[in-house]
Parts: sequence; C-alpha cells; structure tokens
Amino acid sequence: MAVTYILCAAGEGSRFRDSFGTLPKAMIELYGSTLLEWSLRSLPICGQDRLVLITQKKHRVKEKMEQKIAMHYPFSSVVWLEIDALTRGQLETASFAFEHILPESSVVIYNCDTYFESQTLLGKMNDPQVQGIIPCAQAQGDSWSFCEVDEHDQVLQVREKERISEWASVGLYYFKDAALFCERALHALAQPQTQTQQGEYYVAPLYQTYLDAGECVLMDRVSLFKPMGTPQQLEAFWEVDVKQLAVENLAPVLVVDLDNTITIDEPGVSYAMKKPNRPVIMRLREFERAGWEIIIYTSRRMETFQNNEARIVAEVGQTTMDWLEVHQVPYHGIRFGKPYARFGFYVDDKAMHPDEFIHLSPEQALEKYRK
Repeated sequence: MAVTYILCAAGEGSRFRDSFGTLPKAMIELYGSTLLEWSLRSLPICGQDRLVLITQKKHRVKEKMEQKIAMHYPFSSVVWLEIDALTRGQLETASFAFEHILPESSVVIYNCDTYFESQTLLGKMNDPQVQGIIPCAQAQGDSWSFCEVDEHDQVLQVREKERISEWASVGLYYFKDAALFCERALHALAQPQTQTQQGEYYVAPLYQTYLDAGECVLMDRVSLFKPMGTPQQLEAFWEVDVKQLAVENLAPVLVVDLDNTITIDEPGVSYAMKKPNRPVIMRLREFERAGWEIIIYTSRRMETFQNNEARIVAEVGQTTMDWLEVHQVPYHGIRFGKPYARFGFYVDDKAMHPDEFIHLSPEQALEKYRK
C-alpha cells in the first residue's frame, strides 16, 4: 500500500530566533544537511509514495529547497504547499494536505525537527491488523507526547505533555486508512479549541478515538532518537556549539551602492532612464544564488531634500524600485538615506570598487567575510 507522508514545517521556530535570527528552522544546516533533510532521512519513503511538505510562504523554504528535495526522491511524487499564516497546531497544518493524499493510501504525519532510526517501523506499517503506529523513545522531561503500552507494545493511552510513561513520541504518526484518518481529524478540528489537550490541535490525541473504537495502535521502539526542536536539544543530542553553528549558518550580507555602481550615471539622465551596469547586476545574481543577503543603499536627493528621508522615499522610492524590477536586480532590502559626500569621498574598511567586485566570486567574497 502506498503511503502519503505529510511533513509539517510551518511553525515560526521562535526558540531559534535569538541565535539564528530570521533563518527558518527547517533551513538550519547541521553537519552538512538542513534540519529538513535530516528529518526526511528518518522516513522509509518508497517509489509509489507521495511526500507533501507544508511550509510558510514568507520563509521561502520551497524556493530554496524544492529542487534539492526533488533530487532526493526522483521516483516519488513530491507536493509542496505554502501557507500564509500560523495554524492552531500540527493537526490543522496537516489538514492543508488532505486533498493531496493518494487514494487508498496510508498517512504519516511528521515534523522537520527530529531525526530517528528504526529497523522495525516499515514491517509494522505493512501489518494489515495495525491501524496506527507511534514510534517512541525513552526520554526525560515532560515536553513530549507520551504513550502508555502493555507488554506487547500495544498502546493503551496517549497524552500530550503529560508524563504517563517513559515512552515519548519521536513526532511521527502513522495511520493505516487515510480516509478514516481524515474523517476523524476533521471531526477533531471542528471541536472547540478549549476542549483540546494543551489548547492546541495536536496529532497524538487523535489516537484516543482509535483506542476507544478497539482498534490496534502499536508503539515502535526506535533504535536512535536525536531531536532538533530547540537549541538545547542540538547541544545535548548533536554535541554542537549553537553559537558557532549560528555563525556558520547566517547568510553573509552584501551592501551595495545604487548610483554609479548598479546604475551607470550620465549627466542630465533621469532616474527612470539610467542605464544598468550589467556586469555588476549579473554578479549580484550570482551572489544571491550563493545565499547572500543583498542590501542596496542610495544617497538620491539627500542634498536636495536636506537629509529628509521621508520626502526622498515619497519622491523617488517607487521610481527606484520600478527600475530595479525592470532590470531584474536582486535585493532583499533597500535603504534611502546614505549621506551625500559632495566634493568628497567615503572611507570604509569593507569597501570595494565595482571594477573589483565584478571579478569576485561568492566563494572568494565569503573567505573575506569570514575573516
């Protein structure tokens, strides 16, 4: 039977913000792979299966990772969904994928911040008597979903963040019958949020409806469990220095002057009609592809309007951004208000002349940046 894997990676990752800024949690690189890739390695995805990834549109994870993920799974169907807002929990996030579930398939719900290994999971998934599977590890603390099981590892009870046993879910939830799962999930989502466990729509509590119906839900004992959900877990389970990891992950920044660098300035030519400096623009595109954040700044009209940035933006802001779009100049931010050095020049320890920049590769620039 085919399996539809739904990977939910649409959270804010707020616990990583202090160290990693706006870098999405799924995009953090750890030992050469992103957290998203580490999570996917846990899954026994086969050729007939489908992988549905759900991310926030503003995080641009699809834009940066879609081709790479497709190369990992060339024989499987990959669907990427982008949503515009936070949901009320993982179950609601997963519901965005319901219309993309393969007909007559099983369903797996998973996250982007856990890596585990199991030699027995796939065998249990192929057991026709099993309606649900919850891979678990013995874990400390009470920040997990917990399973109480009998001597045959059959699940008796599931609780969210309530330590009813030592067996903590690794974050993967398997359901044999996709249609039945969707029916029960939509019913759960229709209940008032105040009646949910911990006030959020989690996936694990849905198993209680299976247990109440007398259906078989098994625990799978994983052989390796390495969570990545918090900076503390990265340090404890992966033995990394989070501060150093942040330095290695954060995108280097390229700050570029607009006038007579990206543009070619000629006397008497309006801003809208300025010619593009194509060698510089082509190099900027190369830097963007290499992961650099590009900030443009300009001193346009600073002298005319006596450094009044609000008037400058009102006067030339739209014209400037239209010009950048027409000439396909990549940038992530623009700053109006660079002081105008009339009859003078700028002194900056990180400055580089445009003629030097057009011969600099992103790798060479990164070497300078790291220094």
